[in-house]
Amino acid sequence: MINNDDNLEQETNSNKDEYSQLESSDANALFVEAINSDSSNIITILPGEDIKINDKITVDLSQSPGYLITNLSEAIAVIKKLYDDGDFEAAYAAVTFAFNLAKKRSHKNSKSDLKDLYLNSANVLGEMKKLDRALKLYEGYHCLSMQLNPNIFKNQDPKQAVTLYQFRRFSNYTLANLMKSEITLSRPSVMNDIVDSLVFSWLDSPTFGNTSKHKGHLDAYKQSFQDYRIASFCEDNPLENRYAIQNTLMWAHYAAEHTGFCVEYEFNVEDFSKNDFSTNTASRLFRMKYRNPESDPVDFSLADSHLFTEVAFLTKSDDWSYENEVRLIQYAPKNGAIRNQYSLSPKSKIIALYFGCRCPEENIQIIKQILKNRDIHFYKMKIDYSNVYRLKYDEI
Repeated sequence: MINNDDNLEQETNSNKDEYSQLESSDANALFVEAINSDSSNIITILPGEDIKINDKITVDLSQSPGYLITNLSEAIAVIKKLYDDGDFEAAYAAVTFAFNLAKKRSHKNSKSDLKDLYLNSANVLGEMKKLDRALKLYEGYHCLSMQLNPNIFKNQDPKQAVTLYQFRRFSNYTLANLMKSEITLSRPSVMNDIVDSLVFSWLDSPTFGNTSKHKGHLDAYKQSFQDYRIASFCEDNPLENRYAIQNTLMWAHYAAEHTGFCVEYEFNVEDFSKNDFSTNTASRLFRMKYRNPESDPVDFSLADSHLFTEVAFLTKSDDWSYENEVRLIQYAPKNGAIRNQYSLSPKSKIIALYFGCRCPEENIQIIKQILKNRDIHFYKMKIDYSNVYRLKYDEI
């Protein structure tokens, strides 16, 4: 539950005067607050009736349909209906009302309802060419979506930490990450898979927006995705006897043909449950899912107007399944940099560092010097001559 969502309050306050005006308008849909013991309930207004508001204003509802709205879910349903009907002015009235209702009942609002409210409200404002406000609402939608999607710590056996691996080449950039206990997050577009995050291929495809009944919101919706950043890790899969550190393809592809190194991290849940509602920022760890392109293709022509996060960011062809990837995803609006740094707290730490078979001794000594006085084990990889397609390691 969200009790004090700063973004929600900001949006509600910005609509306060407009909502006051809408109470006495003759829009196609009018939402009148009942004056009764529960002041947050909304009564059904039947065509042909008049209603007195606060003993001051009488409203003629003879041409207006009525809606029974007693909670946020019902308000969202009305917004959707009016939006689908193309009655954006009336839908905007419903949006204004819904945000007031959400603020008044903040202790009862679920994140799921708030996510739907942000999304549907953004669609309405986008169609009304209020694009800056639509973009702000889409940002809130993304922030809440990040929190609601199943992540590596959510809906599983309670645990405070997870062990993950990251393969790196030797460079000043990667050395700085080690020294500062940081992780580099990058735009998905710079990844080596041309369809790494399917949402961006979808947004650039000729099918984007085809299933949308209305098109005016699409530019703001597309723009809202530009602030995702990701970092990739891999994990062991003991059930299939697959261990990251022994994966020769990972060493070849991501550790500069065995001349780089691999970092073994122990990540604490607190470092990957970050929410900042003042900036609509959220960060989570997710496991990737792999699909067979022949038996389980992704067809953008069948995509809904909003691509679900599981498909949008967490799905790859099973050609990549050898990576056994876990992905750190951060949504941080107004982040124009291609790459940015994610700081780790002392609760998340480097457990060990593995040097590739071809890693130069000079580079090994530089890294050991950088990480001295930390409780870190160092290992050197080598060919396992009892099984030459596997690697093993010795502590150094």
